[in-house]
Amino acid sequence: MSSFDKVNGFLLVDKPEGISSFKVVQILRRVTGVKKIGHSGTLDPLATGLMICAIGRHYTRQLETLMKRNKTYTGTAILGQSTDSYDADGTITKETEVPKTLSLDDLLESKTQFEGQIEQVPPAFSAKKVNGKRAYELARQGETITLEKKAVTVYDYQCRNLRHGTLCEFDYEISCSKGTYVRSLIHDLGENLGYGAHVKTLRRTKIEEISVEDALPLDNISLEDIQHNLYADL
Repeated sequence: MSSFDKVNGFLLVDKPEGISSFKVVQILRRVTGVKKIGHSGTLDPLATGLMICAIGRHYTRQLETLMKRNKTYTGTAILGQSTDSYDADGTITKETEVPKTLSLDDLLESKTQFEGQIEQVPPAFSAKKVNGKRAYELARQGETITLEKKAVTVYDYQCRNLRHGTLCEFDYEISCSKGTYVRSLIHDLGENLGYGAHVKTLRRTKIEEISVEDALPLDNISLEDIQHNLYADL
C-alpha cells in the first residue's frame, strides 16, 4: 500500500516562525510521499500558528470552502515605528517618539475605526498579484506598489497591556474575515494615532471553532504523527 493510500485527510499544523506556508507543504510532501497537499490560508514567515493542511485530492478539493472561515490572531505590536512590510521583518521607514501620556484608552478609541465592515489596503509586501507577479516580489525590486482597497470584516479588535519602555508596545487579539491583513490593521491604527506601528509577533490561534491547541507541531514531524492526527472532516 502506498503512502497516498494510507495518508488522506485534514491535518492541523502549528507553523513555527521563520518558514513560509509553502515550506510547510514541502515538509509534509516529503514525510508522507503525497504530492497533492494544500492549505487553507497563508501565514507570513514571521507568523506562527494554526494551518489546516489537506492531504490527498479529495481533501484539497475542499480547501476553497475552508478558506472562507473566519480567523483569530494574537500578538504584539510596536508603536512609534513604521516598516515597509508592516511587520518586524521589514525596513524601518519612520520613527516617532510616543509620549508617555498616550494611554490604552487612546488605543481603544482609535481602533474602533477599524472594526466592522471596512475597506483596507493590503501591504505592498503581500502575496497579492500585480500584473501576474506577487506584490512582494515587485516591492523587493524597489517598485512602488499600489494595491486596491478590499472590503473585509473585523469582528473584534482588542488592544491590551500598553507598555512604555525603550519601545512602546501593546498586545492585540483580532477576529476577522477571510482576506484581512492584520499587518494592515496594526499599521493603520498607528497611522491614525500619528506615531506609526508595525507587527512584532503574529500568531493565528483559531480558524472559527478550531484551535491551535489541537494542532501538531511541525518540528520532527513523522509519518506516524500525521497518520494518528488526521481528520476526515472539519
